[in-house]
Amino acid sequence: MEDALQMRQFYNEGDLVSAEVQNFYQDGAVVLHTRSIKYGKLEGGSVVTIPQSLVKQCKQHFVSLDCGVDIILGNNGFIWITNTKSPEEQKRIEKAHAAGAVSFTPARIDPEAREKIARVHNAIVVLAQSFLAVYPDTIMDVYLNSLEMGLAAKDMLHLDVTEALIQPAVKR
Repeated sequence: MEDALQMRQFYNEGDLVSAEVQNFYQDGAVVLHTRSIKYGKLEGGSVVTIPQSLVKQCKQHFVSLDCGVDIILGNNGFIWITNTKSPEEQKRIEKAHAAGAVSFTPARIDPEAREKIARVHNAIVVLAQSFLAVYPDTIMDVYLNSLEMGLAAKDMLHLDVTEALIQPAVKR
């Protein structure tokens, strides 16, 4: 009970958090773990929700894509997308966590990183709309194909390009 009250000091209702589920109880209560660098309040990114059946089971759910974007693939269909942190930013976060901070003010995300986040977001949306499995390889297939096709991130969602856009992912 004390931890539940203490969590209210760090989080507000509606905050998006990444947590490890440690235990379920018969009364419906859940024990969550958020006290590490890996888990906690998610800030400075985008979330996309897809049907959970489309999220392919992976050994790693925290993934750094080759395009400079990090994702968390939730088994519940929630996917968090953010930019890969620079070594300096990572050290700042680690220092804040070591000092007991649960939340931190994320660094400003530059327009290039925002474009990459939007492109990954739209790649996931296109895969889900096409009922294709969503995992790092298929996300990158669509991401790279959109670049080869010369599409802006916003244009990836146009129905007339979807079929051509997902072809590399379909071939997997």
